[in-house]
Amino acid sequence: MTTNEHLTDCQDSEQDLVNSPPHYTKGIETIEIIRAKLTDQEFKGYLKGTIMKYNTRIGLKGSKQDEINDAGKMRWYAQRLEDLLSESVSIESNERHQALDDVADEILNGKYCVGGTCED
Repeated sequence: MTTNEHLTDCQDSEQDLVNSPPHYTKGIETIEIIRAKLTDQEFKGYLKGTIMKYNTRIGLKGSKQDEINDAGKMRWYAQRLEDLLSESVSIESNERHQALDDVADEILNGKYCVGGTCED
């Protein structure tokens, strides 16, 4: 069994803690806010730094599952980096970026409800 087949088996039989962790299932994900607030170069640096973080801590948390999860998270961020590098600038992507930037501002200023629990 290859590593990818093993990861797929783990993801099918358990919650997918890499791609869809339960604490990310409500509202906008933080990665979307970060993307909206950073330039392409800044976001590229963020992704590269996060990849380094997961790479350097693989095997340090203790369990084999933690090691597998960190490898999967490193792969997830590497895929986002690849997507960013291959992305072509278009009117549609600029409009989407502006919309995300607007939502990020609302969240950061406490004017947007995330996760279904809203308080004034």
